[in-house]
Amino acid sequence: MAGVARSGKKTSVISRERSVNQTRLLAVCEVPNACLSAGVQVGRVPGGLSARVRADAGAASTARARTAETTRRMTSELSVACGRMPPAMPELDGVEHTFHDLPTGVRVHVAGAGPPDAPPVLALHGWPQHWWSWRLVIAELAGEFRLLCPDLRGLGWSGPPADDDFRKQRLADDAIALLDVLGLEQVRLAGHDWGAWAAMLAALTAPERFSSLLVMSIGHPWVPVAVAARHGYKVAYQLPLAAPFAGERVIRDGTYVRGMLKNGRRDGRRWTNAELETYAEVVREPAVAHSSSKLYRDFLLHELRPGSYGGQRPQMPAKLLIGSREPFRAFAAGFPGEIDVVEGAGHFILEEAPQAVAERIRAM
Repeated sequence: MAGVARSGKKTSVISRERSVNQTRLLAVCEVPNACLSAGVQVGRVPGGLSARVRADAGAASTARARTAETTRRMTSELSVACGRMPPAMPELDGVEHTFHDLPTGVRVHVAGAGPPDAPPVLALHGWPQHWWSWRLVIAELAGEFRLLCPDLRGLGWSGPPADDDFRKQRLADDAIALLDVLGLEQVRLAGHDWGAWAAMLAALTAPERFSSLLVMSIGHPWVPVAVAARHGYKVAYQLPLAAPFAGERVIRDGTYVRGMLKNGRRDGRRWTNAELETYAEVVREPAVAHSSSKLYRDFLLHELRPGSYGGQRPQMPAKLLIGSREPFRAFAAGFPGEIDVVEGAGHFILEEAPQAVAERIRAM
């Protein structure tokens, strides 16, 4: 049954209470990197034009305006002491951020929202996104469910694996290991894009851990060979991303990433520049760009084998939710469960149709 507890241990917690003009750091314990361990947090207040540095991380403090020169100097000093600073994490009211060391060799960042005793939903994002892609679904469901939105290995604010393995089975292994660490026996499982592919593999690997499966905007391991052959050219966009060395440069440049985001959204609305930059800024980081390229390279070299899962099928209720304007809708054919089409939505269904996604999660 969903929500049955299993003993587990949180490795770190960062929880904030925010307003437009201040950020209050409520608790930090066993924080995830050298800078935070030294008691320093670098972040950006939404709408602010410059980075703000907050010291004395163990106590609540109010962010004060600093001159651009002071901010530049302090950030420079911190970068020397702690290495390259990651982009500031997007802020969202009611979200708690935790970091956990998994036995799979990854330190994973998790954004959690909703009552701790509510039915848990493990929500896996896709590329080129991170946990923040679930923000509109969180707004719909946070009063009813405990939403757990980890960043996939090497993406967002999660660390990369030491073995540089980005096969989707390893992402699935991370998801299962996270349930162990969080002490959760069984959850609803939802995934988008690569997070959806990982979710399917997690459901096959440990079916007893998931009461239901909702995957979105993705092909799947059971696509008929004839369909894969007819529409295989559509995955050619992955080649520039997967290319050794060159792929990382393509990703860091940002033009290709922004183009994918713009082309995939087909609900008649446009991303704001701030939304585009929230994603492009993170994958621009060298380590994240490398992880991103490997995500595609490992798929093309080791995982793109239609029919390789043979008779394996999800053992729980499974649904594929896909937009009527999804560029890769043809790859929905053959899914071993219900196929549910959202009219007018493209690829980024979490942000194009969050209410439809919330309805399907409620019905899981």
